[in-house]
Amino acid sequence: LRENPHSLLTKIVGCHAIRMHRMSKNIYFTVMHNVDRKATCLVNDAVAHCDLKGNWIGRKTKSIVPLMLAQHIREPSQDTSTRTNCKDHDLQVAIAEHGLRLQLGVEPQVSLTWSAALQEDSRFLAQNNVMDYSLLLIMYRTGPASVSIIDYLQDFNTRKRIEFLFKTVKFRQWPWNEEINGVSCVYPKTYGLRFAHNLGRLLESSGTYEKSRDVFELLGEPQCSVSMEVLCDDR
Repeated sequence: LRENPHSLLTKIVGCHAIRMHRMSKNIYFTVMHNVDRKATCLVNDAVAHCDLKGNWIGRKTKSIVPLMLAQHIREPSQDTSTRTNCKDHDLQVAIAEHGLRLQLGVEPQVSLTWSAALQEDSRFLAQNNVMDYSLLLIMYRTGPASVSIIDYLQDFNTRKRIEFLFKTVKFRQWPWNEEINGVSCVYPKTYGLRFAHNLGRLLESSGTYEKSRDVFELLGEPQCSVSMEVLCDDR
């Protein structure tokens, strides 16, 4: 935190262990700061929770979600009792196909600060062999959006290495194929570079572009050559 005072990493407020009745092993868990700044309000006006990882394969929910999300972006103050939960592909399709500008409700300088913090946080996590984390983007009907990095306690262990090999086979994307960058489970350095590059551009575009570019150009393709180089170094 001294090196990166604007860090987006969700703060850990406690680490605990409990053992239930007739259980031989402890259950370990952490308590983290609530990233939804309006969660304690009587009426929470969050309209969308976007779980973003910077990749595109398998990062979508229901087909109706992009349309619902586009409506929230177009009319954030519209009174609705529903909240949309989306992933990377949903958000990018909502922006690209509907010609919208992502409304974060913050000054361009704040978006740039968030992007810079992503660079530092992802570098720190990669150095500690951590991957599979997400950027939680919460959009509200009123007021600015909030962003936080969550789920950052997963190290690249043997299970994740096996998952990486399984997904490359499942999607027929071998290590020499640049499309491997679309899989979420990759080496920490690759994950961190892709995360900071793609989501940093997404945050910056909210204060720069009137209309988002093509979904594949904005989220993924430009990072392929860099990610493959790092992947080969890690291997």
